[in-house]
Amino acid sequence: MKLQEKALLHALLSHPSGREHLLRYLPQELAEEIQQWPTPKSHDFSKLLSQKTWARSMHYSWFYEPLKTLTPETAHLFLSLLPEKEAREVSKMLSLSPKPVSYSPFMHPFLMDEFKRKVQQGVEVISEDYLPPSSFNMLLTLNKTQFFNLIDLLGVHDLSADLRQVVNKELLRKIYTALSGEQLRFLHYCSKQPMKWIPPGLGLLAWDGSKAKLQRMLHGRGLARLGRALGNEDESLKWHLLHRLDTGRAGVVEKIFRQKQDMALIPYFKNQVLHIVKRYQT
Repeated sequence: MKLQEKALLHALLSHPSGREHLLRYLPQELAEEIQQWPTPKSHDFSKLLSQKTWARSMHYSWFYEPLKTLTPETAHLFLSLLPEKEAREVSKMLSLSPKPVSYSPFMHPFLMDEFKRKVQQGVEVISEDYLPPSSFNMLLTLNKTQFFNLIDLLGVHDLSADLRQVVNKELLRKIYTALSGEQLRFLHYCSKQPMKWIPPGLGLLAWDGSKAKLQRMLHGRGLARLGRALGNEDESLKWHLLHRLDTGRAGVVEKIFRQKQDMALIPYFKNQVLHIVKRYQT
């Protein structure tokens, strides 16, 4: 039984009346697994049954690979399933001109199911509402600006580590000028925190003073720290978070996943992420 099917079964069994009686008809292993699943505050059956909601939070760049090998006619069919803005961006990536298509309403569920299969590539993903309990689930509630800001601030930890070795006042002035007010305040916070892990150097002595370049470096380092913090999280949570990013950024995080991690350091990186997330809950 697929994860999403189990989620639907869990929702159907959520009503206290007759729950235990109905569980008896399930195989023992399946019944025990479903009973361990978290129970959302409310069950959104429309979301569980919807053919559309799975793609709404995904970055459009993830749709390029599944469509690039298709004929233009077939690609246009799948593009018609996306919101107009996303369809336009993917069309640009595919070098296709926008083209209206029409088909029977009965075709829509079939096309959406086939598109989902192509995008997920056999990976089973559970709905966000049914993820195992984790303090990291709150990352899914952040909007794009908040999520990117979190990543940038995580990268400031790497900058703080580097600055402990910098004594050149002119270089320090350039660095401070290239940071936002929030980044400067967060840098002050980071400078007072103990370091349990020393990151590779940013190469500040070779930095050309470009604000944009420093911000890119911080963003990249932030993505790497996020990857280390996610090390032992549920695979579906990882999938949902990565697919909120474009494929390029997600690739940076996935590279960290493939590396051997020191499991003892994961709580250290997790705490850095959660410290920033809590800023958005006040």
